[in-house]
Amino acid sequence: MSIKTTVAAKLKTILTDMGSFNLVTFDKIRLLADDFRQHELPAAQIFDIGAIHTPRRQYTEVDWELAIEIVMKSDTGGEISQSDLWDLEHAVKLAIGAKVSLPDVSGFVHFLYDRTVTDLHLLEPYYTCRIHVIAKFNEDYTGC
Repeated sequence: MSIKTTVAAKLKTILTDMGSFNLVTFDKIRLLADDFRQHELPAAQIFDIGAIHTPRRQYTEVDWELAIEIVMKSDTGGEISQSDLWDLEHAVKLAIGAKVSLPDVSGFVHFLYDRTVTDLHLLEPYYTCRIHVIAKFNEDYTGC
């Protein structure tokens, strides 16, 4: 199994353990907010943005950028506010920060926060936020 798959699975576990999401996924990404069923929200999905590889002698230092997309929706049961989205974003950052180094993943160094992007108005009644994190790890290069 690749270190990317391992890291994404660990990140999924961190988000699932928060108890704030009805769906957390990284293997099957939903492209449209309408692809989510009401009972799946709030949801989080983890997807690959890209990676920078810095070669060393027998390994590569990798800075892998991931996005954690949070999707929430107002419904007849209640309105979602910008504060609700910010509060959930903050809770996600704290949950990742509590397990920032993933000591049980060989070669993993730590997560760094890069940026956040929110969309409150273009997809109404959906509120979305992307938290960009960089997973820093070392990956075998020569097979040693």
